[in-house]
Amino acid sequence: MTRSGRWLRLGDHLLLAVLVVVLAALVYRVSAGLNYNWRWSVIARYAFLRDPETGRWAANTLLRGFGTTLYLAVSGSILALVAGVGLGLGRLSGARLPRALARTYVELVRNTPPLVFVFVFYFFLSSQLQLGALASGVVCLAMLQSAYVAEIVRAGVQSVGRGQWEAAASLGLSRTTTLRDIVLPQALRRVLPPLVNQLTSLVKDSSIISLISIPELTYAASEVVASTRAVFEVWIFVAVLYFVLCSSIALLGGRLERRLSHV
Repeated sequence: MTRSGRWLRLGDHLLLAVLVVVLAALVYRVSAGLNYNWRWSVIARYAFLRDPETGRWAANTLLRGFGTTLYLAVSGSILALVAGVGLGLGRLSGARLPRALARTYVELVRNTPPLVFVFVFYFFLSSQLQLGALASGVVCLAMLQSAYVAEIVRAGVQSVGRGQWEAAASLGLSRTTTLRDIVLPQALRRVLPPLVNQLTSLVKDSSIISLISIPELTYAASEVVASTRAVFEVWIFVAVLYFVLCSSIALLGGRLERRLSHV
C-alpha cells in the first residue's frame, strides 16, 4: 500500500472518530441538558406490527409511510422525466407556439414557491381533475420537477456542438433522426449527473406532500411524534431513511454514468 493510501485510510478513521465523538456529545447534551429519556423501542413498535391472528409481522406506521414515499418518488420521477424531456425538446422547437408554451410553463413553475404550488394544485386543480390524494401528490411532484428536468435537457442538447447537426445534415439525415440517433445519446452523458441530483431533490421534496395529508414518511413521523413524544428518536430514524434512499439513487446514478462513459 502506498503512503498516500495509508494517509487516506488514516484520515477516514480520524473523520469517523470525530463524527462518533460529536454524535456522543450531542446525545449527552440532549440527555443531560433537556433531561430527555431516550426510547428507541418506540421505533421498533411503530416500524413493525405483529398480526395477533396470524402471528405475522407487517409494516407499521413508519414503514408504511416510507413505502408511500417510495411510491411517490418512483412514480413522480417517471412522470417528471417523461414530461421534462418533452418540455425540454419543446423549448428547442423551431415552431414558435410549442416553444412559447414550454417556456411559459417552465418559468411559471420555477418561479412559484413549491409550498404555494402544492396548495394551489391540490385545492384548485386536483378537485377539477377528480384526482385522489395520492394521485394528486404524484402529479404535483412530477409537475414541480419536470420544469427543472426540462431546463437540464435543454442545456444538455444545446451543449452538443452545431457541427454535429451540420454533419448530419450533409449526410441527408432529418432533424428528428439527428436528434434521436446523434444528439440525444451525447446529451444523455452530460445531463445524467444533474438529472440524478434532481431526482434526489424530488425524494426530499416529497415531504412537502405531507401538508395535504398524504401519509408519506414525514406525515407518518409527525403522527408518531404527536402520540409518543419521542421527538429525537423518530426524526433521527426518518433522517436515516431519507439518507439511505437518496444515497441509493446517487450510487445507481454513478454506476449508470460510469457504464455510459464506456459505451
